[in-house]
Amino acid sequence: MLKISKLVALIFFVMALYVAPAFAATSIPFTITMSKAVNVTGTPRIALDVGGIAPPRYATYSSGSGTATLTFTYTMVAGDVDLDGISLTATIDLNGGAIKDLAGNDLTPLTFTTPNTTNVKVNYPSLGMDFIYDADGRYTLNGTVYNDLTSFLTAASGTFTRASVGTYFDSTGTLQTAASGVPRFDFDPTTHAAKGILIEESKNNVVKYSEQLEQANWGKAYTNISSNVTPSPDGNMTADRFSADGSNNSHFLFIYNIFSSGSDYAVSFFVKKDTANFVLASVTGSSYVNVRLDLNTGTKTTTTSGGSTLYNSTIQSLPNGWYWVRFAFRQTSGQTQDLRIYVYNATNPEASTASAFLWGAQIEQGIFSTSYIPTTTATVTRAADVLTVPTGSWTDAAKGTLLGIAQQNSLISTHPTYIATVGNNSSSDFAALFLNAASGKSAVVNTSGVDQYNQLLGTYVAGNTTKIALAYQANDFRAAMDGSFATATSSGTIPSVSVLRIGDRDGTRTLNGTVQMFKYYPARVPNTQLQLMTQ
Repeated sequence: MLKISKLVALIFFVMALYVAPAFAATSIPFTITMSKAVNVTGTPRIALDVGGIAPPRYATYSSGSGTATLTFTYTMVAGDVDLDGISLTATIDLNGGAIKDLAGNDLTPLTFTTPNTTNVKVNYPSLGMDFIYDADGRYTLNGTVYNDLTSFLTAASGTFTRASVGTYFDSTGTLQTAASGVPRFDFDPTTHAAKGILIEESKNNVVKYSEQLEQANWGKAYTNISSNVTPSPDGNMTADRFSADGSNNSHFLFIYNIFSSGSDYAVSFFVKKDTANFVLASVTGSSYVNVRLDLNTGTKTTTTSGGSTLYNSTIQSLPNGWYWVRFAFRQTSGQTQDLRIYVYNATNPEASTASAFLWGAQIEQGIFSTSYIPTTTATVTRAADVLTVPTGSWTDAAKGTLLGIAQQNSLISTHPTYIATVGNNSSSDFAALFLNAASGKSAVVNTSGVDQYNQLLGTYVAGNTTKIALAYQANDFRAAMDGSFATATSSGTIPSVSVLRIGDRDGTRTLNGTVQMFKYYPARVPNTQLQLMTQ
């Protein structure tokens, strides 16, 4: 009779701890202690159930002949996934080989009591990108680990480009600037939690001298400016104080005729309390949009009139008392309006010398704010972030599974925005994970311009992290999102694809958010595992 010693359970447990977080170990050895020394010929094996994947996987004899301790090793196949623990059959399959004692007698029966393997979890994508593992991520390609994105992209023949500098928050909540072509690994400036790689479309800040309020493009109405008096959100001594001049008036800074009629705009700036209780950002004219910030509580009040539309507004608390104010609106058609930023203590107008610190003003066209774009004498454009990897040995032309974990900063109502796409750099022939403001979390497979699968599941709230997985092969499609299944489809064809794009579809429909993780499996992962992947 065969038996499993305590050593077997110990080895399984140690390997489980190693496989799950690293997801780059490609084999799991375990040991069976026999009742006596044996000789082994051929390759006996033990059948495993790995997440219901067909055909069955095996742990094959690898060493120990001549002793009482035999080692069997399960070598993973790219695409193997079992997140609730593999299971073993209780019989050694001789597989044409033999196990005999040293006297040459066959040992029978070749059965044993199976150990508890619920903690032996397998997760083996052929391509994996974990953008929050450490400062610059952890990546795998066909079982090889790369500890930085540059090395991974070199091995995968991929590229990352951004033809300009770009800003992001580091792990301390300090605003940093990444050089042209350098990816931005963003953090939440309030919680300091890692968010992943920041992927944004190209945007233009039309405010000149975004950090220099003393310049002439900033109008001053009963307001005084003191330059470079306190550290700004990037840690440099570049933030200005703007203060009421003591007269009984409304006290504000303004940029004249900055908004064109009938257009969408997003305004953002950083502000910090000095002596004032309130700062009011106002888009003024015959209609208006007002966003008032209480500098003592960090809360906001918004009002509109004259048919103007306020799409969204956010006040985010930053380190050292700073707030990041962001709002987006549609300007009423037929009007050209100003941006005004008021400072006051209780009422507007009032006779006071109330003051606040202001820095990093930005106006972009569109219905959401993006990362800060510093300017001086001219407007500045931040180029788009583009991360692509060509298909290759890591892909399967007939089937696949995508897993994406991402966060979008602001919902975009005009079109879906993409977390990841395996496609052809076009608007057809792709499999993708995306977010849709109207209908929530989504997955799609498109062949020759026709959606073979397009399922939506639940709403998505901007700023939340979501997990979406999509599994596909001909006539077999299903998605799961945050632990719930989307409807399956049992008909459809698979597109021919050539490239993976992270954070957009075809250079358009950019996520404008962060991707924490992406994994590709060259297999149609079983439904049970698909659901577990998104929990």
